[in-house]
Amino acid sequence: MAAIDLIRGARTIEGDLDSLKEDHVAYLGLYNPREHIDAIGRWLSSLLNQNIPLIVADNQSDDGSWPSMKALVAECYPNSVFVKHPINLGGYGSLFANLDLMGNTKWVTTFHQDDVYEPGHLSAHSDSVKNAPENLAIVSSEQESFLPSGARQGYPRSHWMMNPEPDSVSLFLANLRKHTLPFSGASLRVDLLNQIKIPWHSTAFPDTEIVLRMLPNWSGVVNSDSVVRYLENPKSESHSITSREREFGAAMALTRVFSGQAFYELCKLVKEEEVTAFLESLEAGLDQRIQQDDLARNIRAIALETMFQAFGPHPRIMAGLGNIYEGIDAGPAVSLLHRLQTFGSTASGAIQTNLSLFSTKEESQDLPTPLSEIKFLKRTLLAALGVLPLAIRRKLLVASVKFLKVLGIKTTWDFDWK
Repeated sequence: MAAIDLIRGARTIEGDLDSLKEDHVAYLGLYNPREHIDAIGRWLSSLLNQNIPLIVADNQSDDGSWPSMKALVAECYPNSVFVKHPINLGGYGSLFANLDLMGNTKWVTTFHQDDVYEPGHLSAHSDSVKNAPENLAIVSSEQESFLPSGARQGYPRSHWMMNPEPDSVSLFLANLRKHTLPFSGASLRVDLLNQIKIPWHSTAFPDTEIVLRMLPNWSGVVNSDSVVRYLENPKSESHSITSREREFGAAMALTRVFSGQAFYELCKLVKEEEVTAFLESLEAGLDQRIQQDDLARNIRAIALETMFQAFGPHPRIMAGLGNIYEGIDAGPAVSLLHRLQTFGSTASGAIQTNLSLFSTKEESQDLPTPLSEIKFLKRTLLAALGVLPLAIRRKLLVASVKFLKVLGIKTTWDFDWK
C-alpha cells in the first residue's frame, strides 16, 4: 500500500463529504494556528459566496487549538468539512493528501492560516474559474506584504514586469528567475495537481516547480480584483528552511523540470532565430537560483542535453556541453561535441568552444558590500515603498525597471528575453 493511502486511511474526517461534490471548493491548511485564530475568524466569516464548501485540514497541531478552531469555523463558515492528519505532512503534503476528497472538483482555492483575505476574494475567484479557458490552470491574486508588526513592505511583484498575456516560453523564463504566480489565495485546477506530482517532504521549491512543469500545456493569470494581505512570517515553512536546503531543493526540482517532456515541448515553441536569446535568459535564471558549482553544472548539463534533442546541434548548445564535459576530462565527448558544433555552424561563422554561453564565471576583484549593509538598505527601501499606495508603487517600480533598461542596466526584474 502506498504511503499516501496509509496516511489517508488514518485521517479523522468530520462533516458532510457530499458537500464537496462541487466544481469549486476552498481549502485552509492549519498547523499550530493559535496566534492567528482571531484573524482567521474575522476574514473567514466575512467571505462572500459561502456556498463554496471549505475543507479545513489540521496538520497534527500540538498547541491545543484544534477544538476551538473547529468550533470557530463551524460558526462562521458552516459549509465546512474538518480533517485531522495523523502526522504533520507540511503545507503542500497536506493539500495533496486531501485531493481524494475532491473527486468531482475542478478548482480549489487555497487559503493560508497567516494571511488575510478580502470579503470578495472567493467571489472574484469563482467568477474567474467559471469562465476560464481549458488551458488555464492557476488563478492567482495580487499580494501586499506585511511584517508581524503590521508595517506594510513595498515588495515588487514579478508579474508587474510582464506582458499581461505572456506566451508559455516567456512565462517559463520569468518563473525560472522569480515566482510570478503567488499561491496564497490562488485557485488551482485539481487536474493540474493530480497530473503534476511533486515530492512534498521539502518546502524549498514546490510552487515554482508546479508552474515550470505545467508549461506549455497550461497557463496562469493574476486576478487583481482581490488583494491578499500576505504575512512575511519568519515562522512559516518557506522562511524557516536554510539557504542550503533551499538551493538543494531548487536543484532537485529543476532536474525534474529540465528532464521532463514538458520542457522539451516548450523548447519546440522557440523559433530558430530566438535560440541564443532563449539560452541567455535561461542561463540568467539558473545563475539566480543555483550558486553551488557542482549543482549548477549538473542542471545545466541536463537542460542543454534536452535542448540538444529539441534544437539539434546548435553551436551554442554544443559549446556549452563541450565546456561541461571538458571540465570532467571527457575527451571523446568533447571531441564529438566540437565536431557537432562546427557541423551546426556556418562555414564563415563557427562559434569556438571558448565563446561558450556557459563559460566559467570569473571571480570579482571588488570588495563585497557587507551583508548587514545590504539588509539594512533593503529594509529601509521596502519600508519606504510600503508607504505608497499599491497602484502608485506598481507604476513607479515598473517605470524604474524600464528606465534602467534604457540606460543599458540589466536587472533581475527585466523579463523581456527576446
